[in-house]
Amino acid sequence: MKISPYLILCVLYVNTFAVFGQTQSINSSPPLAEATPESAGMSSERLARIDAMAGKLVDEGNLPGMVALVARDGKIVYLKSFGAANAEGEPLRTDHIFRIASQTK
Repeated sequence: MKISPYLILCVLYVNTFAVFGQTQSINSSPPLAEATPESAGMSSERLARIDAMAGKLVDEGNLPGMVALVARDGKIVYLKSFGAANAEGEPLRTDHIFRIASQTK
C-alpha cells in the first residue's frame, strides 16, 4: 500500500494543532475568595469539628497529615493543614501539592 504525500501532510498538520492546542495554562480560573463561615451560611462551631477529628487522627498516628478545605458559593470558609508533609516531620502547609489517584479500586 502506497501512502500519498497528501495524507502525510494532513496527518502532520492535525498533529501539530493537537499538540499545541493542549498548552493552555492550568491556572485559568481565578482563586477563590475567603469568607467567614457565617457569611456563607455555615456554622463555625460545626466546622470546628474538623479540627478535633483531624487532630485526633494525626495524634493517634492514623493519618500522617491532611489538608481540609470547605468552600461554599465560590468562597473558602475553612482551610487548615494538620500533621506532617513527609517522614522527616516537615509541617504540612495548605499550599502543598498532592498527587491524586483513584482511591476506589
